[in-house]
Amino acid sequence: MNSSSSRPALIAGWSIILMAVAAGFAYGYVWPLFQEGPQSLDWIGKQQQKTLFFSSIGAWLLILILDVIVSIAVYQFFRRLNQRIAAFTAATRLLYSFFLILGIIDLINGAEALEVSDGSSIFRSSLAGFEYYWSLGLIAFGFHLAGLGWLVSRPKWLKFLLYIAAIGYLLVHGGSALFPSKEETIGSMEAILSIPMAAGELILAFFFLLRPEKLRTQNGMK
Repeated sequence: MNSSSSRPALIAGWSIILMAVAAGFAYGYVWPLFQEGPQSLDWIGKQQQKTLFFSSIGAWLLILILDVIVSIAVYQFFRRLNQRIAAFTAATRLLYSFFLILGIIDLINGAEALEVSDGSSIFRSSLAGFEYYWSLGLIAFGFHLAGLGWLVSRPKWLKFLLYIAAIGYLLVHGGSALFPSKEETIGSMEAILSIPMAAGELILAFFFLLRPEKLRTQNGMK
């Protein structure tokens, strides 16, 4: 694989890994701390709350930037294999990024609510708004993973894993949008599908970094 085609793979691989780290901080660490509202964090003080929450917003903004970078890199890497599917795959990730922007705006509004003593209800509403928009975006992300599954030639198990991850996102977040009253059933589905949903793109990132030529060996393409 020449340097012009390996560069998008390296960019996509490192960006996905960096996104996973940022998401681990923003959603894995900070999000649970604030889910009950800022009053649950009185033990660390107002200023520390603001610093922590603004840091998480910074992480989400980094994720947004990296998502756009990955969209472009994926298109550049796969376009010679199938330009239409590569464009579809990039476009659906950009659509996800659009919904993420809307969610981040709600988080910024929530950060402003931390400044006032009676802003707890506004803060929780902002978190709910973020979850709503992010969940809608993850429906588009499911289609993005389906596109990647189509484009990836080998290994076959990774192709299959990407399809399973895509189905997981579509079922869980599509179900949440269409059937909000079925929260318990959707939660059970998410518990079953959470591992492939999380692992699909992350494993792809390591192939981008270590064996990019293997991903598109279809019809002699390298």
